[in-house]
Amino acid sequence: MPDSGDHDDPEPSPPETGGTKPRVTWRGIVEGPADTKPSRARAMTSALTSGRSSDDLLSRRRKRNILVVGLVVLALGLLAGSAHIVAAGTVAVPVTFGSAQPPLEEGLRFTAPWPVTAINSLSVQTQNYTMTAADLPDTDDPVLVLGLDGASATVQATLLFNLVPDRASDVFRDVGPDYAAKLVKPTARSCIRTEFANYDMVLAATGSLGEVSDKVRSCIADKIEPVGIRLQDLQIREVTLGDQVQTAIDAKVSAQQNAERQVFELDRAQQQAEIARVNAGATADAQQILACGATVATRDRNGASVQVIVPNSPDQCNPANLTPEILEYDYIQMLREVLAANNNNTVIVNGSGADGVTPLVNVTPPTSAP
Repeated sequence: MPDSGDHDDPEPSPPETGGTKPRVTWRGIVEGPADTKPSRARAMTSALTSGRSSDDLLSRRRKRNILVVGLVVLALGLLAGSAHIVAAGTVAVPVTFGSAQPPLEEGLRFTAPWPVTAINSLSVQTQNYTMTAADLPDTDDPVLVLGLDGASATVQATLLFNLVPDRASDVFRDVGPDYAAKLVKPTARSCIRTEFANYDMVLAATGSLGEVSDKVRSCIADKIEPVGIRLQDLQIREVTLGDQVQTAIDAKVSAQQNAERQVFELDRAQQQAEIARVNAGATADAQQILACGATVATRDRNGASVQVIVPNSPDQCNPANLTPEILEYDYIQMLREVLAANNNNTVIVNGSGADGVTPLVNVTPPTSAP
């Protein structure tokens, strides 16, 4: 039968492409057989698709690089937060989650990074606390003390101390980093007042100052060393007494000096009287010897036996013992003494010569040999 004409003609088949499909590169260029010519719309679609793929690739690479850089920065930050340089003369007390850890000595040390662990630096060098009336920097006022007798004085002193390195964490935990102001200074002032109150002020400031210093030192050490602070030395520099006490001391010293002067004058008077008595006794003995003669006797003096001339007693007086020769000998000895004492070489001798003339004795002192 003839076709009725109401059947649609079949669609023409697409042109042969030789079995090869076009390919779009990342630059958006269509590659295919030489005789294949894609339409303009297909070329634009391929270019847009290729551009989106390239941007996605670049975005992934950029994100990966940023992630790597971030990880490196994080690692360096953690390392920097964990490393600590502890300076010489100090110790570091690490506090991790609020708990004080064992102290770190000087040098490079590593801990958990911040903010997990915080570092607190404390000095272990010698520190001094000076209490003085002088206007000096970093000093405190002197300590006003009262003695057992009610007298007052001001004490100037210097305290040397340092933190024990092994006890730094204990001190940081129990007292705090300002341990000098909280513990050392008030303890020193309190011990000075307490120990001086056990003595009369004059005695504490003079003869017993060393004893008081030792007790103050022991009082301070007993209170700060168990905490972890070492007491190196306590130096009491000066004790200034109150005006009334000083006036009383001056009066007492003046009275003592007067008493000592009087004792000295009494001793000197007694010595002079003893000398006069001895001289008088010697003169009397000499006169007795001249009047009655003397005898030789043995006496014990200073543990030794000596021979002395003892004048005869009046009832044993024997004028015959004084012969003219003895008297003349004594007279000559006296003349020699006069000559030597007055440096004279001429002496008028009492008496008359054959012609009734008083003789002159010219004595020439001997000259030393050349």
